[in-house]
Formats: sequence, structure tokens, C-alpha cells
Amino acid sequence: MNRVARRFIQVIERLDGLVREASTTEDERRREILLSYVIVKLHDQWNVRSRQIVMESYGGSEKRMRDYLRRNWGTKPQRSRDWEPSWHVPRNAMTAAELLSVPDLLQIQSAIGAVTYADDISWTRNAIVHNSPAAFSRYERMALEKYLVRDIMPYRLPLETNAVTGNSIYEDWCDELKTALQLAL
Repeated sequence: MNRVARRFIQVIERLDGLVREASTTEDERRREILLSYVIVKLHDQWNVRSRQIVMESYGGSEKRMRDYLRRNWGTKPQRSRDWEPSWHVPRNAMTAAELLSVPDLLQIQSAIGAVTYADDISWTRNAIVHNSPAAFSRYERMALEKYLVRDIMPYRLPLETNAVTGNSIYEDWCDELKTALQLAL
């Protein structure tokens, strides 16, 4: 197993403990805090690890990678010095790998391109973090269309059972991301 996947799995193991605690606590405020943290951390870790997969395959310096992507990403002529693609979006990670001509391009595209839950995690996270009507509306639409769950607070979604798989939604999210990272390099 590659180093990036091992690190991701270590974080997931810590998050699993928080999910277990949240699922058994009677204190609803504590449950909200724990599960909100888990969702935000899962999203952020996927972002970091997607970036690392491309970076490891690229093999050059991080600065050179960022500079190259900043200059060659899309049609916008000038990007700020701190700009990077949104790595948590699988299409962006694959585009970055393609622009950088990484040697493991096909493997990365196959692995990261198979991720279907990244948007679900992002929309759930955004409903929690941004707490705006637009973010919440998008989250509610996704929860209903994909998981057949209506009128549920975003922090509670990971504990719901996915009707298609029989697993918790959290388990499905984590399993898919772990598999993608394991197969990427």
C-alpha cells in the first residue's frame, strides 16, 4: 500500500472512533460537534491526499508544480500566487495530473476517476460550514436523490444507512476514498 493511502487510513481510523462515540452519545450537541468535525476532516483529508497522489507521481518540487498549474490551468491569464486547484474534486486532480504529464496518469485517472462520493462529502461539508440557503438546498437535494433521506441535518447524514449498500453512509464514503488512494499509485 502506498504511503498516501496509509496516512489517509490512519486518519480514518481516528475518525471512526469519533463516529462510534457520536453514535452512542445521548448529548445531541456533542453528537453534532463530533460528526461535523468528522465530515470537515474527511473532506479536508481527501483534498490533501488527492494532491499528494499527483505530487508523488509528478516527482518535482511542490513550488514548481504549483507554478506550472497556475500558468497552465484554463484560460484565466493570471492566477494569484496562492492559487491551487480544488483537489477534492476528482476531475481537478485528474486534470492537474494530465497537465503535469505525470508518469502514473492512467492509474491516477482510473482510481480517482472512480470516486462518486466526493461531491456528497463536499455538499454535506458546505451545508455545515457555510450554513447558507444555497449550500443547504444543494445538500438536501443530494441527500434525497442519492440516499433517499429527507429532512435530516447534515451532521447526521453519515450515520444513516445507505439503502443501496446497507452500510452507513460514512462507511461507504470512507471505503471508496481509501480504495481510490490505494489504487492510485
